[in-house]
Amino acid sequence: MKRFICLLFSLLCVSVLLPFINLFFGTGVFNKGNLKELYSLDYVIGEFNYYINSIGLNIDNNIAIVGKDGFLFLGNNYDRVTDLHRGFLSKTEEINKTVPELVKKQIFFDSLSIPNIFVIAPDKYTIYKDKLPPWLTVKDKRPVAIFMEEAKSRGLHALQLEDYFQINTLLSFYKTDTHWNSYGSYIGYLAAIDYLNKSYDLNLKKIEGLSFSFSSRSGGDLANFMKYASREIDLEAISDLNLSNIKKCHYDLNGYQLNDCKIEKNSISHTNTESFYTKNENALNDYKLLYLKDSFGTENSIFYQETFKETIQFHYNNLVSNELLQLVLEEQPDFIIFQVVERGFYTAGYSIPWNNNVIRGIYLPELAHISPLLKSAKFNDFIKENVINDHSASFLVESGDPFFTLNLSKLECSFEKININMHSSVSGDMQIFYKIESTQPYSEENSTKIRVIPGENEFSLNFSPVVDKRELRFDFPSDGGRFEIKDFSFYSQIGKRQTRCLE
Repeated sequence: MKRFICLLFSLLCVSVLLPFINLFFGTGVFNKGNLKELYSLDYVIGEFNYYINSIGLNIDNNIAIVGKDGFLFLGNNYDRVTDLHRGFLSKTEEINKTVPELVKKQIFFDSLSIPNIFVIAPDKYTIYKDKLPPWLTVKDKRPVAIFMEEAKSRGLHALQLEDYFQINTLLSFYKTDTHWNSYGSYIGYLAAIDYLNKSYDLNLKKIEGLSFSFSSRSGGDLANFMKYASREIDLEAISDLNLSNIKKCHYDLNGYQLNDCKIEKNSISHTNTESFYTKNENALNDYKLLYLKDSFGTENSIFYQETFKETIQFHYNNLVSNELLQLVLEEQPDFIIFQVVERGFYTAGYSIPWNNNVIRGIYLPELAHISPLLKSAKFNDFIKENVINDHSASFLVESGDPFFTLNLSKLECSFEKININMHSSVSGDMQIFYKIESTQPYSEENSTKIRVIPGENEFSLNFSPVVDKRELRFDFPSDGGRFEIKDFSFYSQIGKRQTRCLE
């Protein structure tokens, strides 16, 4: 009974103290919208973490590591970054796969006369080794060094930015964030333009002579992990760059369309979940840049948007299967820059080989037609409904592995292209499987993925001569949904002339 009374008393104290603490020291405002926040432990945990961090202690080094002079570093939960820098990971298998694939892509881009480079931004660990706790020593012979040796031996245009930071004294990374600040990203930008010029004997203009000042700001993502990001404990690097007005649009890979275009003051482009197109009539160079990046490409996007008249910016992991190949063929950029961060670049979207046997092409609306062959397709059990007539085809699909196979032996010509117009209720990947030999089974190796979005999706599929065109398999997105097809037609192409194949 005494234990129960003690427990009840403790709960009563907490139920009174937590709202009091959050009202007077935390949110400070009470309304219906923040009722849950009154009982949140975030403020208490944040204050506790801030105190123990200030004396060099931490509860969980896998989330964030407490360094010297207010520095925080990313913990081992993220890409095993601590193990990577302590020399516990080799990444040999990934390097042996990624370098040859990057070389193949470089050769392809070079064949199109598109200068291209691969830039590796440094982790905070390597730039501020002196701010790490005594127990954490960064090894010189890390996987990135092995990658660079292999890249150099194979002729890959790869640039490691780490050395460019050693001679600079200004703060180049946020103290409480994983990323470099504007000044650090400017160093990376200058080095990348110089390397591009040197590698391809170019004379691209760049933004030179910027000055930087610093102002206080709230904590970054690492401080947020520790629940005290609201404190002004960091510094913002501010340049004296005169920003242009630019056209900025969301870039839709489906149909290569520009959406939500606005004229606005040049600002950073964050591509983790979105892709962007920018146009700057006052840019230093009258060229188009394809900038493939991760979150480290956010800060210096503003410099590239002042340097190139047009930019197209994607996160490199948001381009699946052949989408990068198709994007390059469609947009024909003048330059391509891959920029990656050291801790996570060893395996990524650019490591995946392209499939040149099936390539996405431009939709041709004048050839719209529903092939009667769809009526004789074999549908598996995940396709719950299929209604096919002369003008449309409708499918209700449940989640799992929904697909149908199509016998094409009755076509009266050997097709090179399939024209597809499909309305989807969901986003996902449509996967097309083919065979090189008719006796072989379907495999991931002999397939290509087409990303579909909610709404209308228009595209063509271009098949190489090596594909056995007697049968194909089409997989709908695995999450299921409803799909309305308005065009599913086959045609051959002689020169610039397309002819529909009859069934």
